[in-house]
Amino acid sequence: MDLRKYKLSPADLAEAKASLFYQPFRISEEIQSGIAYDWIYNKGVFQVDRREVDAETWKTFDALNHNLRTTYDGWLDAIAAGYGDLRNASVLDVACAEGYFLHGLKQRGAGRCIGYDIASSPSVSTGLLNRLLGHDVEFRNIAYDMRFHMVPGAEPADIVISSAIMVHMSDPTFFLEFLGSMTKRLLFIYSAFEDTDVFRVTYEGPRLHHDAKAKFPLCFSGRTMISTSLFHFAMNELGFTRVIEAPQLVRLPPEPYRAYIAIKD
Repeated sequence: MDLRKYKLSPADLAEAKASLFYQPFRISEEIQSGIAYDWIYNKGVFQVDRREVDAETWKTFDALNHNLRTTYDGWLDAIAAGYGDLRNASVLDVACAEGYFLHGLKQRGAGRCIGYDIASSPSVSTGLLNRLLGHDVEFRNIAYDMRFHMVPGAEPADIVISSAIMVHMSDPTFFLEFLGSMTKRLLFIYSAFEDTDVFRVTYEGPRLHHDAKAKFPLCFSGRTMISTSLFHFAMNELGFTRVIEAPQLVRLPPEPYRAYIAIKD
């Protein structure tokens, strides 16, 4: 999302620098955020200032971030096209980060948009983006509970978003059940999938991300992956009548990740 046209004040820039990291925002001519660079180089760099990095780092970060923004916006267009008239459509994002998908759908006409995540930065970014964009997106600092397979307080919505979060789940089949129970019409999911006819869940090693003290069976928060056949079976069991793979307009790493739109007709 390009914020340059909003001509951020010094106070706005300070808020943006303090709260926009994971998702691909072009904050100003000199500053941008996004995870695409880290996907390739694994350096823990999620925000760059042109004045503070060498020209090659800026050029590479800029190109990768452009690709990520292009793909995100393409997916938002695909969600809007798959749903139809977005007016009054409610949206739930179960791991919203800074709220790119919520604000993107709001820009496309969606109604009430609520995001859940556990971090301090989304509470700041939500206020900033609401002010800049004239939106009323809501944020709840609550995470999905893997023990009870739910987001406490979350209510069903017409559109549900799950972007790059199932890979950090120890309970992916229960997580899919939760997503299905929350979705009234359309589910968007971006995650790691294994292309095989075998029903399979694959875990990376324990405690590689997030909570280093997590105990079995909640200790798998690395790249959890389910097979495409298991995913399609789950969608059918959960009442979805159509499952469409949402293409990446620009090829993105990491390779096993795919995006799907599932619809209840």
